[in-house]
Amino acid sequence: MARCLFLVASLVFLFTGCGGPSLSGAAADLEDKGNDPEVRLAAVDDLVATGDPEAVAHLHRVLEDEGEDPRIRAKAAGGLGFFQNPDSIDVLVKALDDPDPEVRRQSGRSLVQFGEQAVQPLIRALGFTPEELDDTELYTAAEERRISASRALVAIGEPSVGPLNAALAEYERESFYKAMLAFANPKMPLYNEVAAAIQGYTPDPAEDFADTKIDGVGRFLNRIGNENAIPRKYITLSLQSLQKPPPTYLETLRADSASNAALEVTQRVFGQLKLDAINALITKRESEDKSLQVMCTHYLGYLGLTEATSALVDILADTSEYAGPDVKKVALHSLGRIGTSQAIAALFDALKYSDIRETAADMLEANGAPATTLLLAKLSDPDPKLRAFAIWFFGYTQNRDLQVAALPKLLENLTQEVKVLRENAAVALGKMPAVAFADVAALAADERPEVRQVVAIALGEMAVPEARP
Repeated sequence: MARCLFLVASLVFLFTGCGGPSLSGAAADLEDKGNDPEVRLAAVDDLVATGDPEAVAHLHRVLEDEGEDPRIRAKAAGGLGFFQNPDSIDVLVKALDDPDPEVRRQSGRSLVQFGEQAVQPLIRALGFTPEELDDTELYTAAEERRISASRALVAIGEPSVGPLNAALAEYERESFYKAMLAFANPKMPLYNEVAAAIQGYTPDPAEDFADTKIDGVGRFLNRIGNENAIPRKYITLSLQSLQKPPPTYLETLRADSASNAALEVTQRVFGQLKLDAINALITKRESEDKSLQVMCTHYLGYLGLTEATSALVDILADTSEYAGPDVKKVALHSLGRIGTSQAIAALFDALKYSDIRETAADMLEANGAPATTLLLAKLSDPDPKLRAFAIWFFGYTQNRDLQVAALPKLLENLTQEVKVLRENAAVALGKMPAVAFADVAALAADERPEVRQVVAIALGEMAVPEARP
């Protein structure tokens, strides 16, 4: 009899939910802002534990309340991932703009739980809104959203690849047509053919009509060649992080019949402008027109043509007055776009030039695994100079994953016999306290005074309380 009563009681417990959190109780605790924050944080956990779909609305309200405690909003964002309610996707994507990093992080983690459903909204988050386009501060602030969205897309993995490639192709074709507006100008050759190739795009004389042919070409190249353009930058970085490098610009345009036809028209325009002859002038350093040098250097690599590599490398090595830092930086961008092993090697070699070093580093990082594999290997190069350049790169990058990958070799260089390598490694490690502090601090008791000296340099560079004496 007692056993029967126990079974009945157990069934009542299971079917009534006795002993577990109730939706109404948890919601009341959460929405009462007079409660202790710890009580409200626990209420979020209780709402999630109920598994009740009605809990989603309560979590939405908290997350969307900008005046709410960020800790509670972050907890709500993290909880939404458990419910897989499609209505939460837009709420979570919007939260990627939140000023609080933990809210952004938890929102991104929840979006990853949605998998393929979240991919398109996340890709849209890589772009910009009309308001951001008109407001520089908003545009800059949205960088955190783009970074968070990119990380989520990478975490989702393979389902992101196809849509990212499609979004990039759409953007590249759109930007190409808009760039061609600079050629739909009566002062440019074949302008009628250009206009026919970009039907639906009407040039604005105030923006698109240049005074000279060279200016027109400059406008064209500036519009298609900006690697940091949004959303190109973050779509490309996402694909590279997924180990799925996107097609080259040229491949993208040729894959579509309409843009391929427009490309052929553009190539005929360049032929009419005799830019091959201009390229020869630049390669031979016979032009004193700085803007012309920049434009033609850009032209050499804007389509990612591997044939341009040698000429671009020559520009980097040129010490004449005709190849200043601005020209060389454009050459570096072109090499970054080409991305072959020869181009990457040239980018690494450019780290030795102090006036263009940072641009070279940016292009190396943008090339992803092929470049970072080379850089990691150079940390052990027998040539101290090459090793020093690689050490500098890892001190310059803000990419935490790269810092973590380089940490063991940087620590080895911190204890090297060559003084300059020890000092360079100390400075580099000092710029990554979140990654390196514990390992560097552990060397503070090293028996070698020269090691303790550079450890002190590294700790001195770290702006963390633990590093202070």
